[in-house]
Amino acid sequence: MAMVIGYGSNIRGDRAAGRAVAEAIALRESPGVWTYSVDHLTRAHAEAMADVGIVVFVGTYDADEDDPVRMTTVADVPSPGNTHYVNSPESLLALFRARHGRRPEAWTVRIPAVQASLHAALSPSAEEKVMEAVDQVLDLLEASREESGRRTVKQRMRELLRL
Repeated sequence: MAMVIGYGSNIRGDRAAGRAVAEAIALRESPGVWTYSVDHLTRAHAEAMADVGIVVFVGTYDADEDDPVRMTTVADVPSPGNTHYVNSPESLLALFRARHGRRPEAWTVRIPAVQASLHAALSPSAEEKVMEAVDQVLDLLEASREESGRRTVKQRMRELLRL
């Protein structure tokens, strides 16, 4: 299973780009992919990750029009700190690890936000970057699915060799 969480304010222009990515991926109705489009990350999202092997967080960063979509793996965070307030992928994953003793593979995809005016629509630049980010997330999910399939085959082969 995979999870895509797009987050950001729907009323702040390009800040909605992460949500637009999650919504575009949801429209594909890919089996085994759960999508969330939310204003902000919450503790409830940590519980929703219990059955996923990979989670992709999609948000924005302040940038110029020509800046790239940034995709990075999320490093381990040793301590959840204050578990009452979750405001980043890292803090959400730390909370999950504290509760479950493990965490899924995690990535962030950040889209450049050029304008964040109140009640503005996505800028043309952000619309273009949303499409680019959708492709990147789908490629990442496909690669993860292929790797998971290889692990499953390897695990089955090991089981057969033990018999």
